[in-house]
Amino acid sequence: MQTRFLLAVFSDAAARESARRGIDDRLLFARRDFQGRASLWTRHREQVCHIAGGNGVALGLVVARRESATRLHRSPARDFAPASDISLDDLLKETWGNYIAFETETSTDSATVLRSPLGTLAAYYGRTHWGWAFASDVDLLCDAGILAPSIDWNRLGEHLQRPVFQHTDTCLVGVRELMPGTAMTIEREGRSIRRSQWSYRDHMTPAAGGFAEAADRLREAIVLAVSGMTDQDSRLAVSVSGGLDSSIVAACTVSAGVPVELFTLAGDDPDADERGFSRPLARYLGQHLHEFRFDADDVDLLRSSTRHLPRPLGHAHAQTLAAKCAILRDRFGIEAILTGMGGDNVFCSNFSSLPLVDRMRCEGPGHGAWETLKALEEITGATTLAIGWQALRTLCFGRRPDWRPGLAGFLSRDLGMSGPDPLGSDPRRPPRRELPGKVYHAEMIARVLPYVEGFDRAEAPALLSPLLAQPVVETCLAIPSWHWSASGQTRSVARMAFRGMLPPWIVNRRSKGGPDAFARDLALGRIAQLREIILDGELLRRGLLDRRRIEAALETASLFRFGHHSLLLHIADTEAWLRHWSGRGAAASPAVSVAGSLTPV
Repeated sequence: MQTRFLLAVFSDAAARESARRGIDDRLLFARRDFQGRASLWTRHREQVCHIAGGNGVALGLVVARRESATRLHRSPARDFAPASDISLDDLLKETWGNYIAFETETSTDSATVLRSPLGTLAAYYGRTHWGWAFASDVDLLCDAGILAPSIDWNRLGEHLQRPVFQHTDTCLVGVRELMPGTAMTIEREGRSIRRSQWSYRDHMTPAAGGFAEAADRLREAIVLAVSGMTDQDSRLAVSVSGGLDSSIVAACTVSAGVPVELFTLAGDDPDADERGFSRPLARYLGQHLHEFRFDADDVDLLRSSTRHLPRPLGHAHAQTLAAKCAILRDRFGIEAILTGMGGDNVFCSNFSSLPLVDRMRCEGPGHGAWETLKALEEITGATTLAIGWQALRTLCFGRRPDWRPGLAGFLSRDLGMSGPDPLGSDPRRPPRRELPGKVYHAEMIARVLPYVEGFDRAEAPALLSPLLAQPVVETCLAIPSWHWSASGQTRSVARMAFRGMLPPWIVNRRSKGGPDAFARDLALGRIAQLREIILDGELLRRGLLDRRRIEAALETASLFRFGHHSLLLHIADTEAWLRHWSGRGAAASPAVSVAGSLTPV
């Protein structure tokens, strides 16, 4: 079960009681009041820990920074655990996890809300006539009578240009998102101040030691992360493909002695069938493997896979994974799913010359640079001249990675690309003065974070990504970029780190399957429905997409030749997202005034 909460911070005492009553009438949650300044609504079995001597709480997973991971909260069978004197500042220094914390300050009559660095427990917020409301999901803002959702079409256009970075603004009017590692203080008069509390830059300085020491630190960090995110009393499952990343998570979970179920998904196409690796992996770990099939019947193109989020991020074919996770929940009581998501990003799977650039800037030309150059030759298949020339251009002129997604080719030319730079508006953005390979590494991690928010909090098991936990990310950022390409293999440090825990055919594996073949077959089988959804959809009607390019992409031959199937499924999912929130807004409007509706900030 995933953490759900609603936090109200009041600036208008006169409206406080009526707002509380209005929310109480709509939510069957437990309420806790804090000095009259704030009220918190949670489910009765949430993971909640009092902090700041009882003047605040931390919700979700809070793990002490120790060699052996220790959770600060008690069993979620208790509504509220005993108070701790730890402050928000100490929480950042002494813990990690996936939490939202807040505390009230009597002397200044202020309240501060903090989202954990790299945390996937969200805090969506907005302003009302009585103060500020924060919630784990937008559905709670709607259920509490605080929000009648409506689409922010300008923000949607900007989001479609670069959906791969998190941004404070969402695609719903009046709803914003508190970024991971950011604190927001609400002052007495209702004014708000946001400040970044965690930065990639703080962890990008190379740690002492060589390649072997880096591998040891990485293994320790991942073991610590898995230990901190799992619980002996919880029913867990690990999604495995037989690839390196998910195998690492599975091996660490099993070695921690946590009861776990392994499962894998397979399709009809050989590229979508990883059972040749996942079956022997399960035998090697001494675990039973549950096998599921990618099933087109699980996919409803009229139902968005990210309808619970305030911005469209989904691909329709992801619904089949959600369906299998629901089976695991219903059949085996699974409460959380662990994945290797983000492994390519955090392990710096880099096919450019940037590791060579970093090494030359740190060590100059010499044996080390030559060693990295030859390793990149083996990884990329490019020639010595081509890699060297690209590295020289970067050294002389610099480089700005272009994270513009493939969807940009379908956007209307009238829309342009004038939206705000998501990196520039991200308070955790690493500065451009750093080594370009490390900047690229940090941006790879930032790029995957929007996709790990998991399934609908009201319906599915929690989705856990230990490889993106704070201790792992901080450890990986401190490893020089050229170490990740050592010996002519991507993710070299991770391979070395787990040679003693995984079989050689997993550690040395370079090929990789995935659901892309299933997505292609799904698009081909539903091509008529895709045409109807997209060509008659709101995105085209409002001029956000280029009709000529879309019509060309919907040709069957184009799907095969250019791989447009995934992008078209993304557009279809976006149309479903639009219908969901437009419909919910129309249904919610009459009741909103009771608790005070959100207004644009």
